[in-house]
Amino acid sequence: MNRLLVIDDDENIRELLGAFFEEKKLDITMAQDGQVGLELIKQEKFDIILLDLVMPRVDGMDVLRELAELKNRTPVIVTTAFASV
Repeated sequence: MNRLLVIDDDENIRELLGAFFEEKKLDITMAQDGQVGLELIKQEKFDIILLDLVMPRVDGMDVLRELAELKNRTPVIVTTAFASV
């Protein structure tokens, strides 16, 4: 079974993605911010990470930097609700 980690500070987005991916029979873990996401990444193995770019405390760019430092090669899909480049 594929393991997916969703890191997003928006509870509604997490619930929507959770419902969608559960329907697809994926094993989903949710993190409400980058700090929690990083803790999970250090403890568990995921097949893919869905990462929000703009979050308080530890944002998506911080998570990407930490993943690079950890030499973690898990594929990451970066998302954002903000329209600016």
